[in-house]
Amino acid sequence: MSIGHNAGGIIPRAMEIEFAKAADGNAAEFMAMIDWAEKSMSKAILGGTLTSQSDGKTSTNALGNVHNEVRQELRDADLKRLAATLTRDLVYPLYALNCKSFNDARRIPRFEFDTAESEDINSFGEGLGKLVDIGFKIPLQWAQDKMQIPVAAENEDVLSRTQPKAEPEDPRKKAILSANLPELKFNTIHRDPDDLIDELEPTAEEYESVIDPMLKPIVDAIRTGGYEYAQTRLAELYQDLDDDALEQMLTRALFVSDLIGRLNANR
Repeated sequence: MSIGHNAGGIIPRAMEIEFAKAADGNAAEFMAMIDWAEKSMSKAILGGTLTSQSDGKTSTNALGNVHNEVRQELRDADLKRLAATLTRDLVYPLYALNCKSFNDARRIPRFEFDTAESEDINSFGEGLGKLVDIGFKIPLQWAQDKMQIPVAAENEDVLSRTQPKAEPEDPRKKAILSANLPELKFNTIHRDPDDLIDELEPTAEEYESVIDPMLKPIVDAIRTGGYEYAQTRLAELYQDLDDDALEQMLTRALFVSDLIGRLNANR
């Protein structure tokens, strides 16, 4: 055990020994080696690098699709070789032992993988619609095979477009629309618009006939207890004021003022 501690060596005077420090080393060369090895493995296994690695520079969508096609080609090639192996080691022995029609190894069932992929429904359906519109006779079975949609069996539920439910018709609206309305008779006598406005505008007597009954509870309170008494009961009396007639009159006044403004706008 003491050999390692007590061992010694003779070094010539011209020889120099340097002790390298790992902290002062550069890792770029090692990372380059690792990156090259990973990309080489991706190429050997997948046929490309953009389906499993991206560097932010060359990883575009177009290149990714190209590399993905290469990956699918490798998959199809592997499945073809695997299918040949299964045919030779599994299908052929079973067929030779169990089928009386076997007489030649070249005429036997073959094992195959279905690698067909469905078409894009949006683009394929849009293109089919345009072809059908211009007169192309496209078999239904061919289109279903392309989109990998199985043919519906007899009495099998199929998808269908849902029709919007119609709102129930209102019988009152139907009665109004079907009613026989009397023909309106118009007065063909020309009248001055100003005269019509004067007739619509409320008069001072009409204002008094509306204001006096509405303010009667307040006037009675003033006569009974004076202004201070009426002021204390004003909030209570306000709830009993009947202002329906006043609202109708104010509505007429606003209508007349708006009508006057419209008639005199260009004068």
